[in-house]
Amino acid sequence: MNQVLICLVGDQTVPNVLLIKDTAFQQIDSYLFITTELMETRNRLQHIINATGLKANQYQKLIVKADNLQDVKQKLDQLKLPINRTTYYINLTSGTKLMSIALFTYFTQGHYQHCSSIFYMPIGKNAFIQSYPDYQKAEYKIKYCIPIDIYLTCYGIRIDKYKSSQNLYMSPEYTSVFLQAIYSKGRREQQKIFHELTGLRKSYNSNDKDSSIQVTPTPSLTEFLNQVNYPIAESGLLNEADILYLTGGWFEEWTFHYIKQQYNLRDSEILCNVSISRLNEAGKTVKSQCDVLFTHENTLHVIECKTGFSKGKLKPMFHEALYKLNTLKNEFGQRVNAHFYILTKLRNSEGKLKPFIEERSRLYHIKVQDWTDLVKSRLL
Repeated sequence: MNQVLICLVGDQTVPNVLLIKDTAFQQIDSYLFITTELMETRNRLQHIINATGLKANQYQKLIVKADNLQDVKQKLDQLKLPINRTTYYINLTSGTKLMSIALFTYFTQGHYQHCSSIFYMPIGKNAFIQSYPDYQKAEYKIKYCIPIDIYLTCYGIRIDKYKSSQNLYMSPEYTSVFLQAIYSKGRREQQKIFHELTGLRKSYNSNDKDSSIQVTPTPSLTEFLNQVNYPIAESGLLNEADILYLTGGWFEEWTFHYIKQQYNLRDSEILCNVSISRLNEAGKTVKSQCDVLFTHENTLHVIECKTGFSKGKLKPMFHEALYKLNTLKNEFGQRVNAHFYILTKLRNSEGKLKPFIEERSRLYHIKVQDWTDLVKSRLL
């Protein structure tokens, strides 16, 4: 018995990859991808092939007109797909609505209705639903857990640099102590520490991020670093890695460890300080930076981490952070949740998020967690 999985190709490639990789479809002998000229131009099928590792002799593609029901039928007829001793599994999740209608009609009202099963994946669900035949209607949880690198490959995104459990700059235990040390101090002392750390950032940025740069910390910053047993070199100088950690990397690493523990994630499912790149439609490389990326129940989560904003810069810098998150969401497809973590209170006297923050975060569908949320949730 020959078993064929038929997939519609669209901008959203992850649903196809999830079904191809899931244990429920490991008996498949061959694959048929129904795509369009536009999707070919965008390399969507190639991204699916790269993510699944399918060989050239395992699949064929059929290019159809996205808005022409008759064209889809004629192209399928030309394939002369066998009727006997063959079972067809059809995934309608991607492609256009008309392509889905054409495929559903072809395999439920013609010669193939006795040997076809049809599936789709609802957005936001880690499951696929069998919609045909009627007597087999059911919902099945997806058992395959997509790693971050495979998820990004689905959209033609390359990981250039990252940190994982094996190469965090400091241990999770030390980072927790470092955070506690800052926030156990009074507000004036906290402001002084952040002022000193801001000075480090300015010194670093003024040297065009030369990796050989070393900075002498101020006496007051040295005093604080000694208090928290920060491992300063014998020279008393801070190198690039020190500066990146002290000026915000510690919060990224703390968030990484917290999320990894909270969701019991594998190393392949969470990364921090991630540099990514992709080719745009003009063929030029576009680079981006993500503080924390993780996959949970086959949904990608992206977190932007900020230790805080000064009052005068709160609104523009918050808008800048949300714009960045929204841009990343658009790059990563529909199965994406965006989060904004900040160790500053963004609430009014009534405990509610400030109106412009509430409005913007709702507009962009981005979950904001400020200092109040972190304390109430006992994250610290």
